[in-house]
Amino acid sequence: MTPLHPVLAIVGPEVANHSVEFCEATTSPREREALLNGAKLLAMTAVDYLTSEALRKQVVAEFKRSA
Repeated sequence: MTPLHPVLAIVGPEVANHSVEFCEATTSPREREALLNGAKLLAMTAVDYLTSEALRKQVVAEFKRSA
């Protein structure tokens, strides 16, 4: 099972994270949509996990193998 590590492209590499420019970029419609899509991805992953006993068993087995 591949670990989940979502990364959203909100700004280009020329803009530092947590800067004023970064903050301003997050208020545009395009970036807002990217953030909402990322939140939906995480929420649907949680729904899959909570509603699938087989997936939960697979996750537990994977954790045990990697411990």
